[in-house]
Amino acid sequence: MATAQDFQPLVGQTVRIRASKSASSRTKNRIREHNGSTTGLAAVRVASIDTPSIKGRDAVLFDSIDTEWWGWLPVEEIELVP
Repeated sequence: MATAQDFQPLVGQTVRIRASKSASSRTKNRIREHNGSTTGLAAVRVASIDTPSIKGRDAVLFDSIDTEWWGWLPVEEIELVP
């Protein structure tokens, strides 16, 4: 499972991610909708946030390269694609 420390050095870079096996349907949908087939997502920030969907967990703020979406995804629900 990924940790916040795994993503911190990637802030400012474009990365490819996939949903972990235990990911929520929300995370799976966001990745499917906005993780471009060739471009990926720009990692903007890593923080512990308290929203209804994140609930105080560590999360990464992503900005989609292909769409106008940006949003938080919980660190424990995503994996880096090598």
